[in-house]
Amino acid sequence: WTTGWRGDQGFGYASSKDLIHWPEQQFVPVMTNEPTTVNVWAPELFYDERGKQFIVVWASTIPWRYPEKLEATNNNHRLYFTMTRDFKVFAPAKLFFEPGFSVIDGFVLKDVNRYVLVHKDNARPMLNIRVAFGITPLGPWHDVSEPLTEKFTEGPCALKIGDDWLIYFDAYREKIYGALKTCDFKTFTNITKEVSFPEGHKHGTALRVPREILDKLLWA
Repeated sequence: WTTGWRGDQGFGYASSKDLIHWPEQQFVPVMTNEPTTVNVWAPELFYDERGKQFIVVWASTIPWRYPEKLEATNNNHRLYFTMTRDFKVFAPAKLFFEPGFSVIDGFVLKDVNRYVLVHKDNARPMLNIRVAFGITPLGPWHDVSEPLTEKFTEGPCALKIGDDWLIYFDAYREKIYGALKTCDFKTFTNITKEVSFPEGHKHGTALRVPREILDKLLWA
């Protein structure tokens, strides 16, 4: 999780076998190799089955690293990543995605034989969701799509339900959570009126949970 809006050069981490009992929280200092890093935002986790390792992706600003265009130098994000097998030893952070604009909230998924990176175009005129494609979970990422959502949307995540992918997102100006449906990442249908979330829910991540664990969580 994000531990601070500005100043922190790492993310928070804890693990659980039942989503009820959580051991001590840990701080993972992933950007200390870039001492001018402004922030570490919205880490997302992807398990690489072929490499048998976890990939953690987040957004950071390193001042003056990229052309500012419409962004302030302390708000010009790119996506970075680290890898780990045990959440004790982490690979050095590296650049994950540089699309030529400020980008945050990266979410990786595997769609048959390709990988999809769902992300927020954080440039001031845009502030909406796009996708890009790669042949590995580390990219390189190509064919960045046109915006899929309206302005002022962020925090995407996705789940495969039947033949469709559902992409959830935070429409933060409307103060609602929305969703898109797609089977090919070419055509998208807005299904916001067909989904519901707890009031006040923001910037979460949907994940599959076994019914046994969910039932115990609901009764905890």
